[in-house]
Amino acid sequence: MVTRPFCVKILTVPRAENWAVGWDFGAVGQGLALAIGACFARPGERVTHTTGDASFMMNVADFHTAVRHKLPLTVIVFNDNAVGQEKHDLVHKKLNASYADMPEPDFAKLAEGFGAKGFTVRKPEDLGEIGRALAVENGPVLVDVRINGDVELAASWEIAKHLS
Repeated sequence: MVTRPFCVKILTVPRAENWAVGWDFGAVGQGLALAIGACFARPGERVTHTTGDASFMMNVADFHTAVRHKLPLTVIVFNDNAVGQEKHDLVHKKLNASYADMPEPDFAKLAEGFGAKGFTVRKPEDLGEIGRALAVENGPVLVDVRINGDVELAASWEIAKHLS
């Protein structure tokens, strides 16, 4: 699993060697490449990558590489239609937070357009889509999870304080 740092608090894996995290704050956008590398390093083993929408868009072409090679990759995109951390930082600095807004495409449809499976979670009733996505055995899968970007995690607030 290649994951976003905030997911470290809630996700588990059966073995330590199945876990990778891009720790540095400046690591935005590197996770998809790490996940694809993990797929090539462990042929046939499914890799799950959690990421933010802006981070995914930085390397969206790499997802096509996963599709072309039929990699066993599941990507879960937490989508707040913004560069979330930067938006929180702008709010704390009392600047125009809309500068960090980034309306995103429908990632599930984008995945399907690339030839992968796509799923969308917009409300709690849709959470079953994650189970359906995780049940896919072959090829890449993407789950577009719409989140409320106004909710600020404690870790985000700590980062914003240090950037002020």
